[in-house]
Amino acid sequence: MRLACLGHCSLNTKVLAATLQQGSPALQMLDLSNNEIGAQGALKLAAALEQGFLPGLQTLHLGCNKIGEKGAQALAGALERGSFPALRVVDQNEIGVRGAQALAVALGRGSFPVLQTLSLRKNEIREGGAKALAATLERGSFLALRALHLSWNMIEAQGAQALADALEWGSYPALQELDLESNTIGELGARALAAVLGRRSISFRLKVLNLGMNEIGVQGALALAGALERGSFPQLRALHLMANAIEEQGAQALVLALERGSFPAMRELSLSKNKIGALAAQVLAGALQRGSLPALQGAQVLAAALGRGSFSALQTLNFGGNGIGAQGAQALAGALERGSFPSLQTLHLRTNAIGDQGAQALGIALERGSFPALQTLTLWNNEIGAQGAQALAAVLEQGSLPALQMLDLGKNEIGVQGAQALAAALERGSFSALLDLRLSGNGIREEGAEALAAALKRGSFPALQTLNLGGNEIRERGARALAAALRKRPCPALRSLTLWHNGIKEEGRLMLEASLPGVAIDW
Repeated sequence: MRLACLGHCSLNTKVLAATLQQGSPALQMLDLSNNEIGAQGALKLAAALEQGFLPGLQTLHLGCNKIGEKGAQALAGALERGSFPALRVVDQNEIGVRGAQALAVALGRGSFPVLQTLSLRKNEIREGGAKALAATLERGSFLALRALHLSWNMIEAQGAQALADALEWGSYPALQELDLESNTIGELGARALAAVLGRRSISFRLKVLNLGMNEIGVQGALALAGALERGSFPQLRALHLMANAIEEQGAQALVLALERGSFPAMRELSLSKNKIGALAAQVLAGALQRGSLPALQGAQVLAAALGRGSFSALQTLNFGGNGIGAQGAQALAGALERGSFPSLQTLHLRTNAIGDQGAQALGIALERGSFPALQTLTLWNNEIGAQGAQALAAVLEQGSLPALQMLDLGKNEIGVQGAQALAAALERGSFSALLDLRLSGNGIREEGAEALAAALKRGSFPALQTLNLGGNEIRERGARALAAALRKRPCPALRSLTLWHNGIKEEGRLMLEASLPGVAIDW
């Protein structure tokens, strides 16, 4: 037996001990995640490891087990005293500062020549744990280490500085992924990391860099921009900097750095929730349009760049929560229309106040451009009214998005006319791939619900699983229309129907429940 996947099995310590004591010299992967084995279970596992029951172990998954500091210390001791020449992946949970310090000692004293992944997400290792791990990484030999995941650990600026020193003075020729999301590293931590990331020894093989939710601010963004411009990142495919308060100045610096450098593998750039605004969106658009960022995410900064280049690798464009407004959306739309995006699968523009003008521009871009792979379009909470909905409906009717699986127009203002336009497009088009349609909070009322019911009755949605019409005031009349339309199951895959805050009374509820046995209805 090479693999033992025991995740979500509710193992107690006795069962775990009996299982481990059987041993298996051929066992390579042991997954005990999501079992809440606790400290006692970790002690049993540590004993099995130390006694040599699992000599060929390569991968050890212990996520979501509440092993705590004591459990981590026991496992660390086993790793230190045992022999694990094949161990490649280690993850633990809730180990705290002392657990991280014990693990650091074990890693420093033991021999792990092929260790590839060290994952300590959500462990509250804080500054002390980060410093201990950094010291071990700096002094040890981790030539095979590919992924270091330390997100959600509150390591703060000093912890980040210690890791930066370790990256600078240690040797990591295989390092590809660095995930430090949500650690409050701030401007100082970002500066320390930026000084190291710009060096070819780190940048050349780096594929994923996640510094999201770290409060790096404008100055931290400027430092990272300098690193991106100085370094060589031929393999970087994902850069996550969401929710960092980088604002327009930081966003512009980052985009210019990306444009001046070479990032042929870039597929994901997340700058969401950064208060970037329309101006920075235009800057990013310009960079994308000039072909500098073959797979990026952004808005007016994004727009100018997107339209002039070819972005065959771009799969995800996430610019949600940036307040780009109609102007930023228009710039982005122009870039999308002029560029080439054969691989684009996801476009997130939620909470940007693009309004009807932005939606109309986006609709034109989607209709005139080529987006054969687009699966997810999210425009939630954008102040889109009937005119914007009509423009988007035209795109749907023309069949410009053949792969579309999820359309989210929730929390807008499309009203009755917008719903009727969408319904007409849905009725006349073909949507064999559509899985999820979200139109909540749009005030479509009874008339809009009736129009949508007629479209659903036509049966062009064989794959539709989720329909969200919550908060639309469709009332009894709308409920009856939906019940009648769906009675013969024109949407055979439907599993979830959301109808909260619609003023539907008992009669309407009973009709819908009778028409849709087996469908979960959220009232």
